[in-house]
Amino acid sequence: MVIFIDESGTHKQVDHATIALVYVEIVNLEEFEKAVEKIEEKLDIKYFHWTDEKWEKVEENIKKIMIDGRKPRWYNQRLKKVLRDKGVSVKKIVTVRKEQSSPGIRVSDCLAGLIRTNYDNPGSLASKWYGRMKKADKIRLEITTYPQKSPA
Repeated sequence: MVIFIDESGTHKQVDHATIALVYVEIVNLEEFEKAVEKIEEKLDIKYFHWTDEKWEKVEENIKKIMIDGRKPRWYNQRLKKVLRDKGVSVKKIVTVRKEQSSPGIRVSDCLAGLIRTNYDNPGSLASKWYGRMKKADKIRLEITTYPQKSPA
């Protein structure tokens, strides 16, 4: 099993933050990547990034956890803490420096953006797609909140 992780909304400079963290669990990485690339080619999608256009796990089956490499250090540290708390070895984390080279990161980015947009704009087309995925039991949520730090 390979897991791709991406999030959406951490860059927003608004009065609230909506962050969606998505993980996509893959059994056969090579088959998955070929399928995603075939779909992208059929739809004439070049490079895609969303801004441009209680999870269960079986730790012993996780081979890799791939994350977008453009994250700040604090993000990686917090992610590692969450994974350790869940009993997942952080040695399995692989940083992907270029999204263009990883279909899994692109899919994770797309889903994270879809979920964030659903919560930011409940009447949007994203909400329709989110509803379909939720109804098909393709989306499972575990919500964790961190208290805001008061300005010093």
